[in-house]
Amino acid sequence: MLRSLIKLIPHKLSDSRSFGIFKDFSKKTLPLNNTFGFNSINKLPFIQYSNQKRMDVNYPSLEGVVRLLNEIAPLHLAESWDNVGLLVEPFTQISIGKIVLTIDLTEKVIEEAKTYGTELIISYHPPIFHPLKSLNHKTWKERLVLDCIQCGIAVYSPHTALDAIKDGINDWLLSPFNIKEVRPINQSSMDSRSTNHYSYRLETVLPSESDSKLLERVEKLGKVLRLPSSAVIFSEDKNLPLIINILSENSSTKASMHLSKLDIPPLPGFGVGRIAQLTFPITLQDVINRTKHLLNLNHVRLALAPKHSLDSNINSIAVCAGSGGSVLRGLSVDLLITGEMSHHEVLDALYSNGSSVILCEHTNTERGYLHVLREKLITKLQNPNVEVIVAKSDADPLNIV
Repeated sequence: MLRSLIKLIPHKLSDSRSFGIFKDFSKKTLPLNNTFGFNSINKLPFIQYSNQKRMDVNYPSLEGVVRLLNEIAPLHLAESWDNVGLLVEPFTQISIGKIVLTIDLTEKVIEEAKTYGTELIISYHPPIFHPLKSLNHKTWKERLVLDCIQCGIAVYSPHTALDAIKDGINDWLLSPFNIKEVRPINQSSMDSRSTNHYSYRLETVLPSESDSKLLERVEKLGKVLRLPSSAVIFSEDKNLPLIINILSENSSTKASMHLSKLDIPPLPGFGVGRIAQLTFPITLQDVINRTKHLLNLNHVRLALAPKHSLDSNINSIAVCAGSGGSVLRGLSVDLLITGEMSHHEVLDALYSNGSSVILCEHTNTERGYLHVLREKLITKLQNPNVEVIVAKSDADPLNIV
């Protein structure tokens, strides 16, 4: 029996990524050293490390921290194509004492997180974006996920929800400038689930007294407003066919039904990207200097519009963190600031719209905001026991040489 168990255990932990094998094989503490791929807890026995992850009343639960993160950046604000929220969740309930913030989840970041004894990594970019068909060691992203699962580290990603919020990344990109007026490029809407929003308004004549029970049945599916000669019914998507079927039982209500789609109320100040009018004009060179200072960069890439020079006055700026090509397309402003755009997107901005372009590289437009997010999270947590750390090993993969 022992021999068969030994066969199940690989020579290296990095070939297994399995807690169960080691728990079942021995209740003795196993020193985890570099042989097993644990640079961070090489002096901490396995069972002791596992026990430290259990619930502690002095620290918030993972569920509680996730709830606070959703208050900071509600997930319904994220783009429909995005993959946000809690992406990796440990098998057992854990308390959160250490949180690491990063733009990208890489092996270096995970190793750094282990040295802190981290229970939660907040990765701005979701490490799981496209569906995973397997979990093995063949791809680097699958290895990251397995490593986090093995160590009991939760992973959360806010991504485009953090872009869209008021005082989020895009507003932060405009913080070096005196702004007279600012608005999102694409407006966000309220969360229909939390505002009791109804998707449809249906108006019909009041049924005869003999058919009044029709509305009583409808009231169980939606909101009914009874007027002197008609009824207005507000319905969610899923209940609309049922309501129409009920009203169709009466010939007068069926013949007089008028249906209209209701828009979800907008959220002022929330949305994708930003367009800003400056309080007073400043030179393009001044914009460049302020942007480099905010992002802690020595260089940015600049594309000058035909009628612009470094001394040209800038009155309007549009920004989009990360990759802004599609969001900034077709805007009539003096200057675009983003992380990256394609060659042809830059040409369109220059010659179709007369806008100059500043490119700072993708993650350079995002990374500095982690310090702002750290302060927001500390304020929300209101728990001095919890340490929030900005990863030191997180960096843009591109360097100017």
